Amino acid sequence: MTPEQFAALKSAREDSVWETAVRRGFTSDDQILTALASRFRMKIANINMISQQARELVPEQLVRKYRVLPLQISDSVLDIATADPHDLDCERTLAFALGRTIRMSLASPTKILERLDEVYRPENVIEKILENVAGDYDIETLSEQIEDSDLELGANRASERPVIQLVDRIVAEGIQSRASDIHLEPEEAGVAVRYRIDGVLRQVMILPKAAGIPLVSRVKIMAQLDIADRLRPQDGRSRVVVSGNRVDLRVSTLPASQGEKVVIRILDQRATVLSLDGLGLNPDELERIHGLLQAREGVVLVTGPTGSGKTTTLYSMLRTIQARGDAASSVTRLLDIGVESYKIAASLKGVVAQRLLRRLCVHCRELAVGQVPDRLRKWFPDGSTLYRPVGCSECSQTGYRGRLAITEVLTGSPELERRVAANESSERIADAAREGGMRGLWESGVQHARNGTTSLEELLRVLEAPAEPTAPHKPAAPTTRNTASVMPGESAAPPAPIVTDTAAPTIEADLLPPPPKGRVSTLHATPPASFTGDSFQLVDEEHANVGESKKVLLVEDEDALRRVVKDLLEREGFTVFEAADGVKALDEIDRAAPDIVVLDLNLPRLDGYGVLSHLRARPSTANLPVIVLTAKGDEDSEVRVFEYGASDYLTKPFRPRALSARLHSLLARGHNAT
Repeated sequence: MTPEQFAALKSAREDSVWETAVRRGFTSDDQILTALASRFRMKIANINMISQQARELVPEQLVRKYRVLPLQISDSVLDIATADPHDLDCERTLAFALGRTIRMSLASPTKILERLDEVYRPENVIEKILENVAGDYDIETLSEQIEDSDLELGANRASERPVIQLVDRIVAEGIQSRASDIHLEPEEAGVAVRYRIDGVLRQVMILPKAAGIPLVSRVKIMAQLDIADRLRPQDGRSRVVVSGNRVDLRVSTLPASQGEKVVIRILDQRATVLSLDGLGLNPDELERIHGLLQAREGVVLVTGPTGSGKTTTLYSMLRTIQARGDAASSVTRLLDIGVESYKIAASLKGVVAQRLLRRLCVHCRELAVGQVPDRLRKWFPDGSTLYRPVGCSECSQTGYRGRLAITEVLTGSPELERRVAANESSERIADAAREGGMRGLWESGVQHARNGTTSLEELLRVLEAPAEPTAPHKPAAPTTRNTASVMPGESAAPPAPIVTDTAAPTIEADLLPPPPKGRVSTLHATPPASFTGDSFQLVDEEHANVGESKKVLLVEDEDALRRVVKDLLEREGFTVFEAADGVKALDEIDRAAPDIVVLDLNLPRLDGYGVLSHLRARPSTANLPVIVLTAKGDEDSEVRVFEYGASDYLTKPFRPRALSARLHSLLARGHNAT
């Protein structure tokens, strides 16, 4: 500062020389803070870090009297921010009142007063925010009976607490902006308010951190939640009328480190598409989905991540079949995913996988000028007409308005059913679906981009371009070779052709060694691809069909699971005996003399550990193979199972093929040992 400026400050007779110097532009808060911190070797305070405990324990009357800001408090120390480090009266008074040592750091007097208002008078801050918010909305919160309103939250209640008006405006603005969700997220600097519009989060304001608790409490009251419980997640719902239009709200709260997070899901019936024709599907996709809906029984799955429009699509499908009568029952129940693959194959009629793309605003979109990346040329060759977003008042300057669905519709076919029943890989199943006309999500999105309903940038935001265009899998054509060899001097009989895949070598039957006398042998149905004479083996029929004459005792108290496993084992050729508790299991072992036992641990009357102990204590059952089924997969449970004498174990839920493989392996080991 110049001598003239300093003299002007001395003659100003203001309460605070600091504030006067900053207000007149002689210097800045940061310059003064830096100088004081260097002169007195003090820290500059972070006034955004104020603990809830400090605010509650330090009286407002004291901090306003001395113009200090409580930051953190412990059992022995109180940290405060002050603009006057020489105020000994403040230090002594606070130390006496709170019984703690006072530790000071520096902050601007103007900033201290602003934060005091935010911390101790959040409603005053909300009133200031409301003064700068445009728009006038009339909101009415309805009861579950939708008869009389319990609360009037509109413009006619202007005398109510400001936080009610603020929540009114946040909800109303979100609805008017076509938001699907409103997020209230406490952060270090304040409470962020974000709207999810067309699937993309957009931050609209930052509220003071002190306003977070009353804001969340008001939302909880609307959703009939417990405002006193801030330590566990809660879910509720509310129904409001905004400017005469009824809107349902679904509210979820979640405790976090900075406070409770709140998500308000807006279910506006005006914006909900309940018609398949309005989803923006490509014509061929719509036709394939209508084909799925013609089935009178079976399952159709709609898959996709959270927020991809699955519920809207399902309701649209239900509305489509609603007019047909007693048919909606075909989709009221989904089969348990844990059942055998052949049952899924028999009942599954189709799968619809989907994502949502933002739709280009038709009021401002314009032709995209520029080169398409080389990796996308195979889908967008030269001359393709593409559009890009611009932004206007109709789309809130985003370039997009609304969303459309892209789908991958898999429909059932005999070949698809065969591959599902055979537990083939997802790639093989997808190949069969593509042979039946299925088009992938990427191809669906490409068509929308070519039609100008979305942009290439939006397509790449939602989906990753495949390495190469997806084409139906075409299996290699089989070859027929004559592999019969004729010894010299013998007449040549008509050759018996062996059909093999082109990748597998042919097998000369005369080169194979004859089977041992008195034993019927069979060949492996599928020889290994890297076949050599030494690696090809003959297998005993008794070994190949080891399950056909073997008896299995299935011990399981859950009737549904026992029936499923029994069905599986009987299809494998086993003879199955059942027991629903441990005592009956021991009786069945004595009566039926099974070759192997499948044993659940959690059983009534006598648990699985008790059954194992009895079996291993008897000489006749000491070596009886036992596979244990357990819901616990931790190391201690695994060790304990083997200590009690289990031969093998499976963790629930398990795959049917895994149980079958273990049974065959244990029985084969027992046969070899004998």
